[in-house]
Amino acid sequence: MVVANTGSAVSETKPRNVTLTSSSSVTSTLLRWVGTLIPRILACPRKSRRVCGERSKKDVFAPAALIVEDVLKEIITANDVNLPKPANLVRIANRCRQHLRPRDPTDLDFEVKVIIIIILKILLNVDEAIQNGINGLTLGYFPAIRTNGANRNVGLNWEYNYGFWVLTDIPDQDSQFEREGAAMQNLVLTELEKRKLCHFSKCSGVFPWLKSVLEKIKEKKLPIESKVVILAFISCVAFFQDGRYVDYYSLNKMERDLPITQTTLINS
Repeated sequence: MVVANTGSAVSETKPRNVTLTSSSSVTSTLLRWVGTLIPRILACPRKSRRVCGERSKKDVFAPAALIVEDVLKEIITANDVNLPKPANLVRIANRCRQHLRPRDPTDLDFEVKVIIIIILKILLNVDEAIQNGINGLTLGYFPAIRTNGANRNVGLNWEYNYGFWVLTDIPDQDSQFEREGAAMQNLVLTELEKRKLCHFSKCSGVFPWLKSVLEKIKEKKLPIESKVVILAFISCVAFFQDGRYVDYYSLNKMERDLPITQTTLINS
C-alpha cells in the first residue's frame, strides 16, 4: 500500500495579528467619545433655557406655556439627542419675569387705575371729587347715607328714617324746602303706617307735593311733629286722587288732629 506524502500539500495558516491594548487606552477612548457626546446632549436644554428666559423678559404678561411652546418649536431639530422638559421651562419662564410683573393682581389696567386714584387724591379734594361724581349722575335725590349703622358697624348704611339728599347746585329757598321735604319723607311714611291710613309698601320715592306744602306753612313756624301730621294728611288726599286705598275713618280722625284747618291750608 503506497501512502502519498501530503505534507507539502497542506498550506500553513499564519495567525492574525491581534493588538492588545491596555486598560488605560480603552478608558481614554471612551472619555473622548463621551466628551464629544455630552455637548450634543446638553446643547438643546441649555439653548432652550436661555431662549425661554429671554422671551419671558420681553413679554411679562404672555402665558408661560405659550412661550415655552413657541421656543420648543423654534429650536428643536430632528438630530437633538436630549429634549428639555416643558414643565421645567415653564418654571424658568415664571421665575425670570417674576420681579418684572406688577404686584397682584397682575394686570396693567389695575396698576394704571391705582396710579390715577393716587394722583386724584393729591391734586383734588376728595369731597369735591365725590360731589362732582354724584352731580354727574344728574339725579334729583340721593339716599342720605351714614358711615355707621345702627349696630355701630363701620360702612355705608341707609335706612328709611335717614331721609334723602337733594342734589342741587344753587342753594336757594326753593331747594331748602325741597331738602326739608326729602328729609321728612320717611317721617311721613312712618306716620301713615302708625295711623294705618294706607298700605306702606305701596309708597316709594319722594312725594312731589311735600315741597309746596312746606312752602305754604313756612310762616306758621310749626314744630316738626305738626308738619309731619299735615304732610301725612295732604299725602292721603293725593292718594285719594290717585285712586289708592286710604282708610277713611282713620283719615277723618286725623283731620281733627290737624294743627291748622283745611281752609287755612287752602288759602295760604
